[in-house]
Amino acid sequence: MLKLQATKRLRNYGLSAVAAGFVFFAGPIAADASDGDGSDFGSELLTDGIENSHVEKLQDLLVTEGYLQESDANGVYDEATTNAVTNYQEEQQLLVDGMAGVQTLGALKVLGKGAENELVADLQGTLQDTGYYNGSVDGYYDVDTHDSVKSFQSDADIAVDGLAGPETFGALYYGISEATEEDDDAVEEETEATEEDDDAVEEETEATEEDDDAVEEEAEATEEDDDAVEEETEATEEDDDAVEEETEATEEDEDAVEEAEATEEDDDAVEEEAEATEEDEDAVEEEAEATEEDDDAVEEEAEATEDDEGSDAEGETYTMEATAYTADCEGCSGVTAEGTDLNNNRDANVVAVDPEVIELGSTVHVEGYGEAVADDVGGDINGERIDLHMATQEEAEQFGVQDVEVTVLD
Repeated sequence: MLKLQATKRLRNYGLSAVAAGFVFFAGPIAADASDGDGSDFGSELLTDGIENSHVEKLQDLLVTEGYLQESDANGVYDEATTNAVTNYQEEQQLLVDGMAGVQTLGALKVLGKGAENELVADLQGTLQDTGYYNGSVDGYYDVDTHDSVKSFQSDADIAVDGLAGPETFGALYYGISEATEEDDDAVEEETEATEEDDDAVEEETEATEEDDDAVEEEAEATEEDDDAVEEETEATEEDDDAVEEETEATEEDEDAVEEAEATEEDDDAVEEEAEATEEDEDAVEEEAEATEEDDDAVEEEAEATEDDEGSDAEGETYTMEATAYTADCEGCSGVTAEGTDLNNNRDANVVAVDPEVIELGSTVHVEGYGEAVADDVGGDINGERIDLHMATQEEAEQFGVQDVEVTVLD
């Protein structure tokens, strides 16, 4: 992986990488002139939309190198010019951003002894920052500059000729570094942390399923109790039928005068049995009421389980990677996933989240940002990442990429 070396010279020229889109900015530079010394590109970064003689000089170089059709050399930094610069940067292993800055212009214009321009000054400054050049940063490619370039080329294991061309600029501004290995380690650690989070979610899901199984088992037990009550009620009805039949027999006994005394005893027995039956019916009624209370308890427990399942994220605090965006960012419509028009509400505290982690519509507190509504989503906003809405592009760029604490309030 090629990684930009953040030298002091580059910082003085204002070069930086912005995470949201990898936009490349550059401060004052110079490039080719009609006499071939590379000193007439002006002091501004050449990029899409610029139309002037500096762009014409750039396009002439691109035509000469075979990256641009001569018919497209019109003095306007248009799509064809951007594509040509991009292709050149890719092949020369420079930073690929489609804009003509110090590295691109320096690589296009091979610098050697006698050259005098701001590209030489930037080269001298970068060599000085990396310990290869101790002379004056005056923009003149002298013998000291030539020898410094050769020393760097030898250490970089590239062709040693003292000329600063595409290969030299690519190696000078880019190289394999320990920072790349540290980035890879950080990615690996973040992946392991994500896997641990996934395991925790899976365990919590299994616990919820076990709760649901317990509720289901209790509901089945209640149904069994209901069946038992129904069977007992049927037995009571059969007893009532037996009592009725016995009562009829008693009436027949009463018709027999000779068996009057026996009939009176039978009546007493019937009365006692009737009382016992009433007691049985009271017991059945009490058991039915108890069953209804069990049903109510099961229903309350099921509702409590649903409440527990619906509030997993509430009160949770996450450490998230945060970026920033605006309503009129490239590819943005200005309208959130939930329908909020940010074009007419630039100061709205709105964040984009992964709905699998934080439910849309939730209120969250973001460290350094305050309370906001989870109202939007994004193609790159997955897992524990969050995108904060800013009023201006400048604020979004200043924010960059940060790790913040995010708490779900409701």
